[in-house]
Amino acid sequence: MMKKTYMAAAGCVAALMAVPLGAASAESSRVQGAATLEAQTQWEIHTDWRINMCLDVDSNGGGRDGSKVQLWRCNGRANQKWLRDGYHWRSVAYPSKCLDSVGSGDGAKVQIWGCWNGTPQQWAGGRDGLVYNGRPGYPVLDADRNGGGDGTRVQMWHVVEGNNNQQWFFVVA
Repeated sequence: MMKKTYMAAAGCVAALMAVPLGAASAESSRVQGAATLEAQTQWEIHTDWRINMCLDVDSNGGGRDGSKVQLWRCNGRANQKWLRDGYHWRSVAYPSKCLDSVGSGDGAKVQIWGCWNGTPQQWAGGRDGLVYNGRPGYPVLDADRNGGGDGTRVQMWHVVEGNNNQQWFFVVA
């Protein structure tokens, strides 16, 4: 059995998420080296809200544009693995598709869509464990508190202090 490395969104991974691949500066040189390695690493994105629940592309969507992203019990399958690509999260199961939001208001759908450079596919982590769409101050990735089990809706929502359904951490897959 392979040992998994856990990294919280705070600290190192947050710094990795905040720096696009290929960016270099005196302040980010240490992060840059890690970001280069990170781009070749498959990640599971876990919610801090429920134990052993991962960000999952619904396989029933067949990887088509608009396939929903949900929480599902972590199972190690490709539809729960993601690669960092600059500010984008690219699906391992569907490599031409990226994590995408439909709008920025509360309840906006999170899905996969053909990768492009638009804000709906730009994700940045804060030191607070939040995953922002666009940049800090914008809505964050949120697991719908009305769920909790397999198939729980993942959506965009304004930051609610102390809500662990908006807290995420990353595990090397």
